[in-house]
Amino acid sequence: MPDIIVGKRTIAVAATAVVLVTLAVQRVQASEAPLDIKSSYAVCMDRKADSAVRLGYCTNLVRLMESGKLTRAEFRMRDPYVARAAIHYGAHRHQEALSDLDQAIHRVQLSDGTPLRRKMDVFPDYYVYLLRGQVEFELQRYEAAIQSLQQAESLTRVGKIGKSALRQAQVQIDTLKGAAYGRIGRVSEGLDAVNRAIAQDHGSAQAYQARSEIYTAMEQTEAAAADAARAADLSD
Repeated sequence: MPDIIVGKRTIAVAATAVVLVTLAVQRVQASEAPLDIKSSYAVCMDRKADSAVRLGYCTNLVRLMESGKLTRAEFRMRDPYVARAAIHYGAHRHQEALSDLDQAIHRVQLSDGTPLRRKMDVFPDYYVYLLRGQVEFELQRYEAAIQSLQQAESLTRVGKIGKSALRQAQVQIDTLKGAAYGRIGRVSEGLDAVNRAIAQDHGSAQAYQARSEIYTAMEQTEAAAADAARAADLSD
């Protein structure tokens, strides 16, 4: 009888140990999984990191999203599609960048095509459309670029953006929009846009270069040369 009791106790202790070990493993896994995701995001979003390394981490996060293992609730700063698009853009892989941006936008569309704007952790934000405008401009899709930039501008009024970031975004939007207008012959609208950019930031080489191109199209050679020189000085 005592042997049987001891045996039961031994079994009970062993079973308890197994349960405790299992729970401990589950706790470690539960604590490590979010940290791993956070670490992956940290590398994916780190612009100082090697672009090839970043691309790998961003791609892994995209795969998790596509397999349903990572939801929007698990990230708040930026969609990995967008981060990967920025890497592609920096490497002049414009079609790949545009594809990723379209995926990011598509993921948050309502049935009527209106972007969700109510939550702070919902994409796309203005940066998505700003980057899309830049990519479309490089692909010489100037009218599409203007539409994206107009959408970016409208979204700057929706989210909570600091004054400095808002000013910088507006300068970029106006500069690109002005250059795009100039490329399709709408020089008056282009000039208005780049003038707004320069009024906001007298140190923007891109804005002066864009205005130089517009002045060239308007056959104002002296003004074009002056702005080209100013752009060159600011780029040095």
